[in-house]
Amino acid sequence: MKKEFSSGNSILVQKPKILVGTPTFEGMKYCLDEFLEGIGNIDYENYDFLIVDNSKNDNFFQELSQKEGIILIRDNNDEEKNLKRILHSRNKIIDYALKHNYEYILLIDADIIPPKTIISELLSCKKPLVSGIYNNYFKYSKKMVWLPLAFVNLSEEEFEDLKKNYRTSAESRFKLKRHLSEEEIATGKLFEVLYCAGGCMLIKREVFEKCKYEFREKYSDEIIFMENVSKAGFKLYCKTSIKCKHLVDGKYIRDKEGNLLNPTAL
Repeated sequence: MKKEFSSGNSILVQKPKILVGTPTFEGMKYCLDEFLEGIGNIDYENYDFLIVDNSKNDNFFQELSQKEGIILIRDNNDEEKNLKRILHSRNKIIDYALKHNYEYILLIDADIIPPKTIISELLSCKKPLVSGIYNNYFKYSKKMVWLPLAFVNLSEEEFEDLKKNYRTSAESRFKLKRHLSEEEIATGKLFEVLYCAGGCMLIKREVFEKCKYEFREKYSDEIIFMENVSKAGFKLYCKTSIKCKHLVDGKYIRDKEGNLLNPTAL
C-alpha cells in the first residue's frame, strides 16, 4: 500500500485510502496502453489500482497479468449480455472496496484518460459522489452528436422560454433535463447535477455501502446506479475542471472489409 503523510503543527495526517477500480474486457485492448499510462500518472500516492476483467476467454486476462502495479480479478460471470457483465464487474469492485476498507472508490472506465490531479481535485470537493467530465456520442434527430456527459434540470427561465417558443407536455422544469453547456464547463466550477459522468466518479464509502449496480432492460447501468444514489439521499456533482479524454472512437474502427475490429465493445 502506498502512503503519503503531510505534516502540520507536528501532526501527521494520512491521505484517504482510495481504490481506483476499472471493469474491462477484451474489446478494450485498443486503448489499454494509453489508459494504463493515464492511471500511472495520477498524482496521488495512497491508492491501489484494481482491474476486473469479464472477458469471455482468458487471453486478455493473461495479457493484463503481465502488467505491473495492478490488482487483477478474473470475473468469470455467465451473463451473455455485455451490460450485465459490466455491471457485475462494477459490483465486484464495490465488494472489494468494502472488504478491504477503502474510504473511496474512483470508478473509471477503461476508455477514459484522467488528468493527473483527478483524485486530489475530486477529494477537495468534499462530496459523497462527484465526477469529472467528458463527452460522449448521443443520438438526436437521427444524428450522432458529441456532447458533455452531465445533465441538469432546466432553469425556470429556460422552461418558460421552452413553453413560449416550443410545444411541450412537461408540467414542470423538473421533468426536463439538458446537457451542461460548453460555457458552464469552461468555468471549471462544481455543479450539482441529475446525472454525472459515470466513467470517472469518486464515490465515498457511505454511498457504496448502500448502493450497487442493477440491471433494467433498456436502461444504462450507470443511470440506474445514480438514481439509486439519489433515492438514498445523496446529491450528485460534476467538477468541470476535471476534463477527461474519452477514447470511444476506437470502438468504431473497421477493417478494409467494413467489419468492426472491436465488435464486443459495443
